[in-house]
Amino acid sequence: GSNTMVYKFTPEKSGTYWYHGHFGEQYPDGLVGAIVVSDTQEQLTLGNLGATYDFDIDSFYFLAADYYAAPAHTLIGNYLSPASGGDEPMPDAFIVNGKRTNTLSVVADKTKIYRVRVVNAAAFSMFTITVDGMPLKIIEIDGDMVVPFSVSSFVVNAAQRVSFLLDFSQLNST
Repeated sequence: GSNTMVYKFTPEKSGTYWYHGHFGEQYPDGLVGAIVVSDTQEQLTLGNLGATYDFDIDSFYFLAADYYAAPAHTLIGNYLSPASGGDEPMPDAFIVNGKRTNTLSVVADKTKIYRVRVVNAAAFSMFTITVDGMPLKIIEIDGDMVVPFSVSSFVVNAAQRVSFLLDFSQLNST
């Protein structure tokens, strides 16, 4: 027998998506991953909206999640009990792309603009995204292109996906 399953589907539109298990506690225990559907028309449309970029590469894809040292099935009972008062379990750590981390670093050409894709695959946690005070030009939310707008930070809740542009020429070198 094979341990491989192949799913074939035709996506309806481009964007940033993710998958997760639905059996038992597969999702909070880590059965998650990102799916990026590319379309050349999307980059042309964004360019017409003033949101051009040089690179959309996987080193700028970030799958963030909360990490619990205990298996999810042990946490669910406590969370659902009246004694919890509805308080969600506190994660033991946060992981990005499967690794525990407090900070992230990437190698980038400071003359280029990069598309960054963030997926919040957390069971409960939300994350505030900021990059050294640089403006983040939001171009996609939950798989839908948006009219680009800039923010200094944003919150991404569980199951949300956000793409933004980083222009490293705007990074303060001091």
